[in-house]
Amino acid sequence: DLNKSQRFNLPTWKDYPKPLKIICEKLYHNDMENIHDFADFYDQTPSLGFKRLLRRWLLDYTHLVSATPSTANEKFYRQLLYDSQGDEVIFNNFASLLLNPTDNRRTCFLPKQDLYQIQSASIDTVLLVLQGYVHQREKMGKNHNGPIIRLLSMLKKDCVVGPGDQPKSKCVRIMLPTDDQRDLLEMIMTPQKRKKSLALVSHHSEAIKLLDSISRWNRPT
Repeated sequence: DLNKSQRFNLPTWKDYPKPLKIICEKLYHNDMENIHDFADFYDQTPSLGFKRLLRRWLLDYTHLVSATPSTANEKFYRQLLYDSQGDEVIFNNFASLLLNPTDNRRTCFLPKQDLYQIQSASIDTVLLVLQGYVHQREKMGKNHNGPIIRLLSMLKKDCVVGPGDQPKSKCVRIMLPTDDQRDLLEMIMTPQKRKKSLALVSHHSEAIKLLDSISRWNRPT
């Protein structure tokens, strides 16, 4: 009935239940111009249920959120991974951004190295994804051998040493080349650079812990 539909009005958000009302008020007063604004809004959201909805929305509509040249974006990506660990589907969707070089959504979270314009991720980000897949295998019986092998290969072949957050400190970053950039990366990654990077990886406590867990899978009990 057209007349009935014309007379129908949605309630204003001021009449919503308190948790939803708070969210709508914050949305109303938030310009949400870029991923940094979205991260701020996400952090201010008190409800775990609404945060889950926001993560789902971001996966579907990342193209509507402008990227910003900030290392805080990768920290937010790690937060999204961490918050999604209890939800296999959402976690795996966010993890796929790291593993798929053709997924344009990862430009919102992962920076490009200035000189070669190859995207990269910190070792902490890569290990968080690996940790999630290891957890799903050990606690949920899920087989993620493909992604796990891919991540281990990335740690071995594509890590570089860069400046850390603190003065004179060093950190390991994992290069994430597209297929077209692979040859360029092979030219950059000399045996000496790989050796230096792997030395830092071998002393990373979380890397040691995860590699030890994986090494036990095929041992006879």
